[in-house]
Amino acid sequence: FICKILYEKLSDYYVKKTIEKQKFTYDIIKSKYDSLEFALSTAQFQLAKFEDKNQRLFSKVDKLKGLKLNQEVQKLGLMYGEAAKNLEIADFSLRNKTPFVQEIDAPLLPIKGKKDSLFKGLIIGGFLGAFLSSLFIISRKIFRDTMAES
Repeated sequence: FICKILYEKLSDYYVKKTIEKQKFTYDIIKSKYDSLEFALSTAQFQLAKFEDKNQRLFSKVDKLKGLKLNQEVQKLGLMYGEAAKNLEIADFSLRNKTPFVQEIDAPLLPIKGKKDSLFKGLIIGGFLGAFLSSLFIISRKIFRDTMAES
């Protein structure tokens, strides 16, 4: 079991060290993506609130403020799109660089021998001894008879 634990620890360490740079890059891009998402939703809310408040006003100052809010929403939308693209690229790179460590030949515990019962061993030994003894006696008799004739 200690070999399995060591294998898992070394495998985790190797994977973490291999993808360390890609993970750092992914985390930075993810953080920027999240902040841009928040900024975009805030700007969209401000624009909607401004448009609701100033529906029938035609002053140049109000139009300018609405135009600036609209430009901010468009700018943040473009930045959000680029951040989403960069996040997907970083995610793909992270997944591509992550190594797959596979266990090839796991160590096994020693095999415990199966102990036969003493009674069974005596019976098998008795039959085997009787068979070998009779085989020896018969072959000795045949050998003596053959030698006596010559």
